[in-house]
Amino acid sequence: MVVASAAAVGAATAHGSRPAPDAAWTSFGRDAQIDSFTPAPAFTTEVKGFKLAWQTTLAGGVTASPLAAPVPGKGLVVFAATGAGNVYALGPNGAILWQRSLGTVVANDDCGTYGINSTGVVDTQRGFLYVVGATGQLHALELTDGTDAPGWPVQVVRRRRTEYVWGGLRLVGSRLYVPVASYCDAPDRRGVPAEGRLVSYDVDHPATTPLSFDPVPGADNLGGIWGWGGVAATPSGSALYTGVGNAEPDADEGTSDSMVELTADLSEVVGADRPASATPGADTDLGAAPVLFHPRGCPPLLAANSKSGELLVWRQDRLARGLHGRIGLSDGVSAFVGAPSWSPVTQMLYDGGVVEHREGNELTGTVAIAIGPKCALTRRWFQVTGTGTEPEPLVAGDLVASTGGYAGGFVVSRAATGSVVWRYPTPAAAISPLIEAGGLLVGGDMSGNLYAFRPR
Repeated sequence: MVVASAAAVGAATAHGSRPAPDAAWTSFGRDAQIDSFTPAPAFTTEVKGFKLAWQTTLAGGVTASPLAAPVPGKGLVVFAATGAGNVYALGPNGAILWQRSLGTVVANDDCGTYGINSTGVVDTQRGFLYVVGATGQLHALELTDGTDAPGWPVQVVRRRRTEYVWGGLRLVGSRLYVPVASYCDAPDRRGVPAEGRLVSYDVDHPATTPLSFDPVPGADNLGGIWGWGGVAATPSGSALYTGVGNAEPDADEGTSDSMVELTADLSEVVGADRPASATPGADTDLGAAPVLFHPRGCPPLLAANSKSGELLVWRQDRLARGLHGRIGLSDGVSAFVGAPSWSPVTQMLYDGGVVEHREGNELTGTVAIAIGPKCALTRRWFQVTGTGTEPEPLVAGDLVASTGGYAGGFVVSRAATGSVVWRYPTPAAAISPLIEAGGLLVGGDMSGNLYAFRPR
């Protein structure tokens, strides 16, 4: 099956037409722009619902996004990682092809036991799955059998009870970007905080010294990169964007609490903006990865959630000049830590985990935001999907698929109107993003179930 090139997808996106179908979902958000959009030709307004194609129970809850790619001789393979530190490859019928255990770590300060929450990257060119777990080792696993490739793993994190990789890995050319944060801002036994940073490895020469960006100059002062998606990259790969968390002490230092644009070699901060909503000491930082998008009639933009409950939008070429637009979506009580997705077809952003209060009731769901005249943001619809934290919605063809957060379950709505097509309950929370690949809707829950559905 032919996979559309990044240039072709970018050109189609810029003009609002559907890019060519893509059978793979190789990183968080599908591509480096983190738009979570796929053409999905079978996901039309004619869909009446979905039927279960297969279900497999894994060891450990699923928080990281599933991934999928064709593997020679095995068909479309789904890859999943769990909080128990396990990595799985599953065949077209859901059978486990191979499994690797990468270990768990008990974090400092009773912060919990952790395995893998970071979304890996499938490198179809080299035949590897890159993934990092709580032990701080970055692995390149062979897609066919899960064994480590020669020269791997490499040690990214050495203070493994203090520092942790939450955000998704990002592969741009031969550079693999790994965002480092902390478990829950807890210092080590000496009282020394984690050192947040972004590191970049040459995957063809993993033993060489990695490139590095320190958001807050100086050692051991947080400034972690927490966003589910890690970093976003322009289609050319020449610029990176990411949101940075708070410093320690929590003050306006470096690029803490800021959206940042970096050169690909991490040597230069091209631009940075700390929005007024990112108040030091109030845990309203930009622990978010942005979506890069280009609406018709507008300059290229980027958008990200703020913990304060706002969706924030900047121009890609004028980040340092401040916000292009903002719109309040949530109540700011529960951290608004998901991310928006973007459809070049409907020309709308979609955001999950939005909280509304109506007649004394608290409702959590997905909202659609249209980009109107003068590139202004306008709410189009809101649909109740669950409770608590919800990740970036999936936009597949004419449909939007959301998870139910702490309430569990999956919800599919029509992208244009928000009307519900299908709901499916799960026995545990569902906070892992849904994906689409090869006509399948794939998602997981915190009881370790991985599901695949077909439209009907």
